[in-house]
Amino acid sequence: MGNCKGWFQRKVADPFWSYLQQGAEPRVLARSAAVGFNIGLCPLVGVSTGITVVVLLITRSYLHGPMTLLANLVALPADIALVLPFMRLGEVLLQAPYLPVTPVSIKDIVFNHPGDALKGLGHAVLGWVVCFPLSTWLTAIVLRPVFAVLQRRLERRRLDGSLEVLLEEDACSVSSNCDDRNLRRSGSMSPGPPLRGRSARGQSAGDSIV
Repeated sequence: MGNCKGWFQRKVADPFWSYLQQGAEPRVLARSAAVGFNIGLCPLVGVSTGITVVVLLITRSYLHGPMTLLANLVALPADIALVLPFMRLGEVLLQAPYLPVTPVSIKDIVFNHPGDALKGLGHAVLGWVVCFPLSTWLTAIVLRPVFAVLQRRLERRRLDGSLEVLLEEDACSVSSNCDDRNLRRSGSMSPGPPLRGRSARGQSAGDSIV
């Protein structure tokens, strides 16, 4: 559990906050996360990263590359969970018979009927392709205000931290000035040298009188 938490912190949380602090516009970050996440939902597990790289090369500055790749990584659990819904949607669109999906039937289909397995995977890819434009658009709409709020909070924290540093520096400078002033004042009020000066003048006056 601790290893998973540490991995998530290093690979997901820390990069995410870093990308938010880089100053990219919320709409660009939201669009990039939406594209990366929905590409990550491709039923062809292991292919989504390659598709994401190709999309980034084509779009170039239109997307925030690191955020797109991060969202693609985060989509992996949802990718596995949505294979069956995408396959059912593809079967509905093509009016194809439902492929039975149970632990036993999957093993039988993969090893004894690979053609049916490939057909079911093709139906899933079709369902994903049909859903991709709408799901990407909706995801971007949802994420844009979320990223805007998070960026404002980070900016406020950064400003508060800068203000605290300035106040601490001012307090230190004031205290050091006060210490220097007190030292100078205590030096000017020292009774030693004036008394010695007065006694010396007294002795010289007494000598002159004698």
